Amino acid sequence: MPLFKNIKSLFRNYFVKYKIWLISLAHSFVLLSLGYIWLGMTYTFGDEAFLIKWTALIKKDILNFDPKPLPSEVLFINTSQSKVEIEINRDPLAIQPEEIEITDRKQLSELVSLIEPYKDDVQLVVLDLIFDLPSEDDSLLQTRLDKMGNKILGAVHINKNKEIPESVLDLPVALATYRSAEGMFFKYPIVYNEQKTLPAIMYEKISGNTISKKGMFFRDGNKISLKAPITDFKVRMTDFKLGKNLDESNFALHHMGTITELGKFMEPKDLKKMFAGKIIMIGDFDNDTHKTAFGIMPGMLIVFNAYLTLLNNDNIITLGWLLLIVIGFTWISHRILTGKGFNLLDLLKNKFRSGWIHFIIDSLDELFFLSILTILSYLFFNIHINILVLFVYLKLVEFGIDIVKNRYKIEV
Repeated sequence: MPLFKNIKSLFRNYFVKYKIWLISLAHSFVLLSLGYIWLGMTYTFGDEAFLIKWTALIKKDILNFDPKPLPSEVLFINTSQSKVEIEINRDPLAIQPEEIEITDRKQLSELVSLIEPYKDDVQLVVLDLIFDLPSEDDSLLQTRLDKMGNKILGAVHINKNKEIPESVLDLPVALATYRSAEGMFFKYPIVYNEQKTLPAIMYEKISGNTISKKGMFFRDGNKISLKAPITDFKVRMTDFKLGKNLDESNFALHHMGTITELGKFMEPKDLKKMFAGKIIMIGDFDNDTHKTAFGIMPGMLIVFNAYLTLLNNDNIITLGWLLLIVIGFTWISHRILTGKGFNLLDLLKNKFRSGWIHFIIDSLDELFFLSILTILSYLFFNIHINILVLFVYLKLVEFGIDIVKNRYKIEV
C-alpha cells in the first residue's frame, strides 16, 4: 500500500507540474481533428492557394526536391490535331445545323487497334476524352474498345448544369472533375459527388489496391488516406519536348495521327516496345488546359500527376506527419494558454499600449508560426494545413481563455 501511495503521489506531482503541457497535448488532438476535416474538403481556400503555390515552387525549383517517374512508364498521345466536324441539331428552329469539332473517332479506333494485340503488356489506356455526341464512326470504335477488356478507362465530366452527360460509347468511365481555387487547380479529390474520380480509379486498376471509406476515414488498404490530397506535380510541361523520335529518353508527346500512320509500317516487336509496360494517356494537350502553380497544364497531365500522388502515398497520413503536427499544435496551444514562448514581436508590442494593437501583433505572431508549421508539413509530407480556419479557431480560444483568466483571477 505505501508503494501504491508513493506512485499515486508521484503521478499527482507530475500532473501538477506538467498539467498545462498535458492540456496542450490534449488540445492538439482537437486541432488535428479540425485540420483533418478541412483537409477533406474538395476545394482550396485562398490562403491555402497562396502558400501551396509558393511552397511548391520553392520545394521543386529552389530546393530541387523533385523526384520523377521514369519516362518509359508512360506514353502521352495528343489528339488536338485529330479533329473532325459533325453536324448536330440542338435548336429545332435553326435554319442550319450546328457544326461541332470532336476527336476523330475513326483515327482513334485505328490507334486502339494498334494497342489491342499488346493489351496484356499495357498497364492501362486512359481516354481523357468526352463522347457525349454521336458520330458515324462510333460502331467501329466501340468494336475496338470492346476488345480491350479491362485495360481501357474513359472519362466523364460534370457539365455547367451539374449533370454528367451520357456517353454514346459503352466503356468503363470515371469522373474527371475538380474544384478550383481562384481559378487555379490544387487538389484532385479521391471522391467527388459520391463518385470516385479518374486518378483514383487509375490507381486502383494499376496498383490493385482499393480506397474505401470506413467510418469517418478514407482508407487505402489499412492506411488512413486524405479525401482530397494536394497534387504533387512530378511531371510538368518543362519536362516535355515534342516527340519526333518514339525512343526519346525524356517525357515525349506524340500526335495520334503520327502514331497511326507510322504504326502501319512498324514491325510487331517495335509496336510492342512502344506500348508494353506503359500507361497510355490519350487526350487533347492543346485545348483542354487548366491553370496551376506551374503555369498552364493540360487536363491529361493533371490527371497523371494526381495518379502519381496516390501511387507515391502522398495521400497517406503517416506517423511522422502526425508527430510533427501534434508537437507543433501542442507548442502553439501551450503558448496560447500561458502567454509564454518564442514571441517574435515583443519589442514591437512594447511600443504600444492599446490592447487591440497588442491583439493584432499577437495575431501576426501566431499566423507566422502556423505558416511555418504548414510549410514544414508540405515540404516533408506534401500535406498542407488550412491555417486560416485554425487561426480563427485559436483566436476564439485565446479570447475565451483571457475572459476566464480575468474574471476568476487565474494565474497560469
